[in-house]
Parts: sequence; C-alpha cells; structure tokens
Amino acid sequence: MENDALDIYRKLILIRRCQEKIIAEYPKDEIKTPVHLGIGLEGIAVGVTHVMPRNAKSFGQLRNHGQYLALTGETDAYFGELYGKVTGTGAGKAGSMHLCSPEHGLISTSGIVAATVPLAVGAALAAKYRGSDELALAMFGDAAVEEGEYWDCFNFACLHKLRVLLVCEDNDLSIHTSGAERRGHKSIAGVMRGFDCHVFEGDGTDVRAVMALTRTALAAMEREPWPGFLCLKWFRFLEHVGPNTDFHVGYRPRPDEETLRGHCFADMENTVLHEAYPGHHLQLVYAKGVASKIRRCAEAPTLAEGWGLYAEELGHETGYYSGPEARLLALNWRLHRAARVILDVSLHARRLPFEEAVTFLVERVHLQRPQAVASVNSYTLRPTYFMSYLVGMREIMRVREAARARWGAGFTLRRFHEAVLAAGSIPVGLLASAFP
Repeated sequence: MENDALDIYRKLILIRRCQEKIIAEYPKDEIKTPVHLGIGLEGIAVGVTHVMPRNAKSFGQLRNHGQYLALTGETDAYFGELYGKVTGTGAGKAGSMHLCSPEHGLISTSGIVAATVPLAVGAALAAKYRGSDELALAMFGDAAVEEGEYWDCFNFACLHKLRVLLVCEDNDLSIHTSGAERRGHKSIAGVMRGFDCHVFEGDGTDVRAVMALTRTALAAMEREPWPGFLCLKWFRFLEHVGPNTDFHVGYRPRPDEETLRGHCFADMENTVLHEAYPGHHLQLVYAKGVASKIRRCAEAPTLAEGWGLYAEELGHETGYYSGPEARLLALNWRLHRAARVILDVSLHARRLPFEEAVTFLVERVHLQRPQAVASVNSYTLRPTYFMSYLVGMREIMRVREAARARWGAGFTLRRFHEAVLAAGSIPVGLLASAFP
C-alpha cells in the first residue's frame, strides 16, 4: 500500500498553492526576483523526489520551486528568499533560481542551463571514490541537452558507471523555441539509448506513473551499474518567466478542450475515494489507533490495497459519483487491475515472457508502451503485490456478505467498516476472524 499517499497529495497541493500565491502577489512588486513557475510540473517534482533514497544528493534547474517544496515541505525560507529577506534560503541574495536546502538533500539549483549536471556527476564520482552507495540526482529542462557540458558529463558518467539519475523535464520549449526548431533529431531518449545507460520515458503529469518509472530506473541501476536517464513530458501553462500566460504571443497554441481533458479531471472523484476518504487516509487514521504494534506497523497489501479499490466501489453503491464519466473511468482502472492479476501470476509462474506482458498491456489495456514497460518492470520487482488490489477488494466484498448474513438486522455498513479498519493490517485470509 502507498502508506504515504496523503503525503504525496499534500506535496502536490503545496506546490500548486505556492505557485498560485506567487501569481496573486507578483503584481504588487514586492517579490524581489524573477520567477520561473512550474504549474504543470508538480508530478515530476513530487514523483521523482518522493522515491529517491533519503541520502541522495539532488541538484536542480531554474524552474526549481516544485523540487524545493517536495524535498523540504517548508514555505517560510522559500517565500523569504522570494521577498529578498534574510530569512530566505540564501539570505535574500540568491533569488528564485538558486533555491537550495542541503540539510534536505537539495545541494544546489542554478539559473544557468545545464549548470548543475556537472555538479551531480561530480557528486556521484565523489561517492564512488568514497565507496559510498549514495545516489546523485540532476533535474533539468530539455534545453540542457543542447549544451556541451551536458554531453561531456553524461559521457563521463556512462564511462565510469556513476550512480547518477538524470531527469529531463521535457516541455519541448526553450523559452519560445520548440524542440523541432533546435534539434536535428526526433527523440531525446532515442539519442541517450546510444550510451551505456538506463533510459526511460513517460508522462510527467501523472505522479503515479512518474513514481513507477523512477522506481524502475533505480532498480535497473542496481542490477547494472550504469547511470539512469528519465525523459518526462509536461506542459508549461505559464510564460517562460513571470506569472502570466502567453498564448497570445503566438509561438504556441492555447491548449484546446481535448488536450485539457487528457488531464482527466473526472478521475479526481475516483482518486479522492481511493486515496483519501473513505480510502487510504481513513484507513491510516484507524491504523494509528490499533493496539497491536505488529498490526500497526505491518503491511498486508491485499487488505490494504483492496480497501482502496473497495472504497471506489462503495462510492458507486452509495451514489457518490456526479456522473457516468467517473464511473466509466473507475471501470477502466478495474480492467487494468484485472490485467495485473493475469500478468502477476503469469510472469512469476514463468508462463509469460517480459515482452509479451508489455504487448498484453498495450493491446488489451491500451497503455502507452513506456507506461506498459514501467508497469511490467514494477510487477517483476514485487511479486503478488499488484494483484492484491482486485483480489483484496473481492475478498472484502465476500466477507461483507458473510457479515451481513451473520449479523442479520444488526448489520450496517458503518459497523462492518469499523470492524475491518480496526483490525489493522492483517492477511486478508484472517479478516473474517475480526468479526464477533
């Protein structure tokens, strides 16, 4: 179970609310620094940093607000720096493009394109000299790959097999110029695959996909000691620098309704049910009050993840959904979870090769190939975990009907739910024993 699902959500909201506050305050001319805002970039900032080891050394670019807030969770020094106060991260002298917090692992960010890539590679080289397993992380925009220092450092990292993860936050823009106008190749990730490194690409606006892809990259780096490279796509909603939109300038089109629908606002109802209430947030609140330390700390994924999916079904049963769109999306996700049961069993019973599993997800579940590859990589790393969603939900539903028959007129949903949640994290096969 994603025990920290609420923490992930808080980070996403914190970043967006801070950016929106800057937009509101900037016209007052009290913020003493140019600002490169990252509305649309939150998924990459949170998804990557959240799964990195705690001792990792992180480096960032000028559009660094999300990375800083995701790693630190604090806003006093953050806003202090923007307002030029001595309480800021750089005592008011560094500005928006140079936020850092070494105590939280964010060593340096810079307004110079690709400038922190050499620092990250240097940190990885220092760790290798010390015999340390520390990872270094560099996050940068796609224009960085057009700088000579980037290629010098990337080649060096591959040659010396350094433990550095390079994350390209690709919005296909360098200020106002598209990638097609700047580069003589079609794919950044395709060029990187010519080196001895682990290369992955995907949708940077989906925090869950970013987390899965980052975990996959880190696992690959453990198996084969090469650097990792992630190319994550996102859409920059605001101007290059400043608090405004700039679609009127004409160098790029305003996103149409179809594009915006790709962000799938209708799926928010499913996410709230699954991750917040009555899903994992409520589940974790109850878990903290369980008397047994073993039950409080243990993680039985079938009951834990099954509860999240059960919460979605409960929303349907109780009329929570505002329309058919959210229910349709929930059923679409259910199809994905059913596929996980098939693939989890088939992969670990050695009945299905890796590539056939990827093809299954692309053709039957209609995932994009990078997402399908990342998913199958995750399945191979955690046997039986990903089948636990649907299996757990069905078991909870079965036990609920058994409780309904046993309690008769005394059965209520509230009584059943409190009994399940009060049991803590136990194997789902023991769930029935939680009922008197």
